Amino acid sequence: MQRMDFTSQEYLCDPVAGLAKLRAAGPVVQVRFPIIGKTWITTTHDLAGRVLKDSETFTMRRNGSVAGLRWWMPGWIRTLAVSMLTMDEPDHTRLRSIVDEAFRRRAILDMEPRIFAIADELAAGLFMDGRPADVVERFARNLPLSVICEWLGLPAADRSRFIAWANGLSRLDGMLGFLRLLSSVGPMKRYLEGRLQAVRDTGGEGLIAELVRVEKEGGRISGQEMVAMVFLLLGAGSETTTHLISGSVYELTRAPELRDWLKEDWSRVNLAVEEFLRFVSPVQFTKPRFVKRDIELEGVRLKEGDKIMVMLGAANMDPDAHEHAETLDLQRKPNRHLSFGTGIHFCLGHQLARIEVSDTGPGIPPEERARIFEPFYRVRHAGTSVPGSGLGLAIASRDVESLHGTIWVEEGEALADAPPGARFCVDLPLATTEQLAAAPAPQALQEAVDDATGAPGATQLHLELQQREDA
Repeated sequence: MQRMDFTSQEYLCDPVAGLAKLRAAGPVVQVRFPIIGKTWITTTHDLAGRVLKDSETFTMRRNGSVAGLRWWMPGWIRTLAVSMLTMDEPDHTRLRSIVDEAFRRRAILDMEPRIFAIADELAAGLFMDGRPADVVERFARNLPLSVICEWLGLPAADRSRFIAWANGLSRLDGMLGFLRLLSSVGPMKRYLEGRLQAVRDTGGEGLIAELVRVEKEGGRISGQEMVAMVFLLLGAGSETTTHLISGSVYELTRAPELRDWLKEDWSRVNLAVEEFLRFVSPVQFTKPRFVKRDIELEGVRLKEGDKIMVMLGAANMDPDAHEHAETLDLQRKPNRHLSFGTGIHFCLGHQLARIEVSDTGPGIPPEERARIFEPFYRVRHAGTSVPGSGLGLAIASRDVESLHGTIWVEEGEALADAPPGARFCVDLPLATTEQLAAAPAPQALQEAVDDATGAPGATQLHLELQQREDA
């Protein structure tokens, strides 16, 4: 059994190396996951597609049980496991057909102007207080959550509370994170049950109203399934898009030439989004499936009752399926990524995710679509050690960019041998970062470095001279 921590900094900072190690171990390898336990995972593009398309051999349930559910979990957690994502046929098609129409391309495009307006408002708000802004928390997370709230038809007065609960669901980083998640799920479940009842009594709009209509007309969906459906749409419709947006911005901070290439011609964004989907792989793994019968996969014997997960991230980095897979190529054609899966569980919201990331529908003029992303051309990479956020991203503010521990000062006079247009970078504690942001001046930088290092006058040992990107 392979030992691999997919949440470790070692893996997250260099997934290509980690995936190469997995692939060298075989096309399907066994690992141990928290809560789920021992599970087979696929490491190739070909095998990923094979497992996802074979819903007869690889099933979501076994004797009614869902992989990953434990006896000690609260009963109301089990009620959320009746969504279409954990169903086999015919229940999967029964539930999916209820919301399928709402996610067709025409319906998504009808919603696009409102999506654009929300994105425009959030982007403009990043600079309102004149301070650095966390792109993950203030844009990448809030945009899909705001959109899904409108999609569901939640009252405007309830949305801030709902978004706060949803944010609590997004930090699942081990057993402690799982316990924190439980504290958010309960109140959200009770709220949704109350909201469903309110729509039954007085009517409403959005997907919740559509679920109630279906319930009244034919009873093809139970009350429990309705709540589970909303939770699924929340998770699949917001958290994955958050990862895609923030991951895309992060990659552009690492490759400013690609950012400039996009800026030259915004019509290129559709092609770029497909590559971000492949390279970022916002969903790394599918839900676990059960092996229904003994089977051999590429020479590896799996037994009936074993669990298997498709690793979409590994499929998208498979060099046999993608030339120079380890390279972010925004002009890649063809692009056979599996970020939305395949088979009967192909992502229902793929159209919505693409629009939220790119805003490229025909209803928005190109110049307007480009304008909304103007602030992001000023984003700089801020490392990955920011507590509470998936990526350390910040927006530049005036003369000082407070990058969660990395400070850039637009002053060339701080060192005698500094060339014109140079700036200095120093890694400092967060407390020092806040101190600098409050007093952004060369002497403040000197004092902050002295305080942080305990070595007055040793600035040369702690400052790294770097050329400005726009010099």
